[in-house]
Amino acid sequence: MFNPDDPLRLEGCVCPHCQYELKGATSCMCPECGELFTVSEVRSNRLRVPKPIPWGHMFACIPGGLFIFWGVQCFGMGFGSVVGMFLVGVGLSMISLPWVFTYISD
Repeated sequence: MFNPDDPLRLEGCVCPHCQYELKGATSCMCPECGELFTVSEVRSNRLRVPKPIPWGHMFACIPGGLFIFWGVQCFGMGFGSVVGMFLVGVGLSMISLPWVFTYISD
Protein backbone atom coordinates (compact mmCIF):
# COMPACT_ATOMS: atom_id res chain seq x y z
CA MET A 1 0.00 0.00 0.00
CA PHE A 2 1.24 3.54 -0.69
CA ASN A 3 0.33 6.78 0.97
CA PRO A 4 -2.44 8.55 -1.02
CA ASP A 5 -1.05 11.86 0.24
CA ASP A 6 2.26 11.08 -1.51
CA PRO A 7 3.15 14.03 -3.78
CA LEU A 8 4.12 11.55 -6.53
CA ARG A 9 0.67 10.24 -7.38
CA LEU A 10 -0.04 7.71 -10.12
CA GLU A 11 -1.65 10.22 -12.48
CA GLY A 12 -0.73 9.34 -16.03
CA CYS A 13 0.29 5.79 -15.07
CA VAL A 14 -1.29 2.59 -16.34
CA CYS A 15 -1.56 -0.93 -14.96
CA PRO A 16 1.24 -3.11 -16.38
CA HIS A 17 -1.22 -5.99 -16.81
CA CYS A 18 -4.37 -4.48 -18.36
CA GLN A 19 -3.29 -0.89 -19.27
CA TYR A 20 -6.04 0.61 -17.07
CA GLU A 21 -5.25 4.20 -16.05
CA LEU A 22 -4.47 4.27 -12.33
CA LYS A 23 -5.34 7.91 -11.65
CA GLY A 24 -6.82 8.10 -8.15
CA ALA A 25 -5.80 4.57 -7.16
CA THR A 26 -5.46 4.14 -3.37
CA SER A 27 -3.67 0.79 -3.25
CA CYS A 28 -1.15 -1.25 -5.21
CA MET A 29 -3.92 -3.40 -6.68
CA CYS A 30 -5.46 -2.50 -10.03
CA PRO A 31 -9.15 -1.61 -9.61
CA GLU A 32 -9.87 -3.04 -13.08
CA CYS A 33 -8.12 -6.43 -13.20
CA GLY A 34 -7.21 -6.95 -9.51
CA GLU A 35 -3.50 -7.67 -10.20
CA LEU A 36 -0.86 -6.38 -7.81
CA PHE A 37 1.86 -3.99 -8.97
CA THR A 38 4.71 -1.98 -7.51
CA VAL A 39 4.72 1.81 -7.60
CA SER A 40 8.16 1.97 -9.24
CA GLU A 41 7.05 -0.49 -11.93
CA VAL A 42 3.97 1.58 -12.72
CA ARG A 43 5.75 4.94 -12.71
CA SER A 44 8.20 3.65 -15.32
CA ASN A 45 5.23 2.95 -17.66
CA ARG A 46 3.63 6.40 -17.68
CA LEU A 47 1.29 7.30 -20.49
CA ARG A 48 3.01 9.04 -23.36
CA VAL A 49 0.90 12.16 -23.84
CA PRO A 50 1.71 13.86 -27.15
CA LYS A 51 2.17 17.60 -27.22
CA PRO A 52 -0.84 19.45 -28.58
CA ILE A 53 -0.52 20.87 -32.07
CA PRO A 54 0.08 24.63 -31.84
CA TRP A 55 -2.67 25.67 -34.27
CA GLY A 56 -1.87 29.34 -33.77
CA HIS A 57 1.59 28.68 -35.21
CA MET A 58 0.06 27.02 -38.24
CA PHE A 59 -1.43 30.35 -39.30
CA ALA A 60 2.09 31.82 -39.49
CA CYS A 61 2.81 29.34 -42.29
CA ILE A 62 0.46 31.08 -44.72
CA PRO A 63 2.09 34.55 -44.76
CA GLY A 64 5.51 32.94 -44.31
CA GLY A 65 4.91 30.85 -47.41
CA LEU A 66 3.84 33.93 -49.33
CA PHE A 67 7.05 35.73 -48.38
CA ILE A 68 9.09 32.73 -49.53
CA PHE A 69 7.13 32.61 -52.80
CA TRP A 70 7.65 36.34 -53.42
CA GLY A 71 11.33 36.02 -52.60
CA VAL A 72 11.80 33.19 -55.10
CA GLN A 73 9.95 35.24 -57.71
CA CYS A 74 12.34 38.15 -57.11
CA PHE A 75 15.29 35.95 -58.10
CA GLY A 76 13.88 35.61 -61.60
CA MET A 77 12.75 39.21 -61.95
CA GLY A 78 14.75 42.40 -62.14
CA PHE A 79 14.46 43.18 -58.41
CA GLY A 80 17.75 41.51 -57.59
CA SER A 81 18.79 38.68 -55.41
CA VAL A 82 19.19 40.81 -52.25
CA VAL A 83 15.47 41.57 -52.08
CA GLY A 84 14.67 37.94 -52.83
CA MET A 85 17.00 36.66 -50.12
CA PHE A 86 15.48 39.12 -47.64
CA LEU A 87 11.93 38.00 -48.42
CA VAL A 88 12.85 34.31 -48.19
CA GLY A 89 14.54 34.97 -44.83
CA VAL A 90 11.48 36.77 -43.51
CA GLY A 91 9.26 33.90 -44.65
CA LEU A 92 11.45 31.23 -43.05
CA SER A 93 11.54 33.24 -39.83
CA MET A 94 7.76 33.54 -39.76
CA ILE A 95 7.40 29.80 -40.16
CA SER A 96 10.15 28.55 -37.84
CA LEU A 97 10.48 31.01 -34.95
CA PRO A 98 7.13 30.30 -33.22
CA TRP A 99 8.06 26.59 -32.94
CA VAL A 100 11.58 27.41 -31.78
CA PHE A 101 10.32 29.60 -28.95
CA THR A 102 7.67 27.02 -28.00
CA TYR A 103 10.22 24.25 -27.56
CA ILE A 104 12.77 26.50 -25.86
CA SER A 105 10.20 27.50 -23.24
CA ASP A 106 9.11 23.89 -22.52
